[in-house]
Amino acid sequence: MTDPLFYGKPLTFNSERHMYFWGGEHVPSVTTIIGRLDKSNLIQWAADMAVAHVRANENADDWGAVLAEARVAHRTIKEAAGAVGTRVHKYARGILEKKHPAEPLDGPAQKAIEAFWQWVEQHKIEPIAVERRVFSERYRYAGTCDFFGRIDGILSVLDFKTGNGVYDEVWWQTSGYEMALQEELHANRLQIPMARWVVHLNKTTGECVAHCRPTLKDWEQDRAVWLSLVEVDQALRKARKHPQPSKKKAA
Repeated sequence: MTDPLFYGKPLTFNSERHMYFWGGEHVPSVTTIIGRLDKSNLIQWAADMAVAHVRANENADDWGAVLAEARVAHRTIKEAAGAVGTRVHKYARGILEKKHPAEPLDGPAQKAIEAFWQWVEQHKIEPIAVERRVFSERYRYAGTCDFFGRIDGILSVLDFKTGNGVYDEVWWQTSGYEMALQEELHANRLQIPMARWVVHLNKTTGECVAHCRPTLKDWEQDRAVWLSLVEVDQALRKARKHPQPSKKKAA
């Protein structure tokens, strides 16, 4: 894939580090900026996964191994879910690009694909770009939106979700994509209002729930939150790090 040019410089993506570089300059991603939010609920979830792992293995002989696995149970579950999400996104991209990919034909991924087809059959989908990179020169951030095009005749950005639900931060995430696209399109004198979609593909039930925020009020509120997050991220990157006390060596 050729790296797209934005304002005369290539926007590259390092998949191993999950980092974007604009003309060699590192720029934070939309998801990294969203990650500045408080995630205390994830701490509880991680603790719950550790407890669940211990309970599932309460009759095991090697408790040392059980506890070691419990420490990383949340990471194991998250990586497995991420692998399913990656496969579903790859399949959806293939369909939207009319490449006719093979279906995964296993439990969770197959259920999510069934949900994806519900969405496709219920709407008129006209892609302009799938997994479209975006970049804001004004605010210095980058990202990749799952879909940019027309849905039921309206210019839209969209994000697919295969997790347990749809949370508030996804609207700020899509606002970041939409703002960057508006900046780019405005530079080309094509500024057009966009709807923002989040399509939840349930990998357990095979059900699809599509959410759309097309109103001006939603647009204003979500954009205000997104810009606040960008400002926080920029301030934290500029802040001088407090030196940590050095550890004394044991005598």
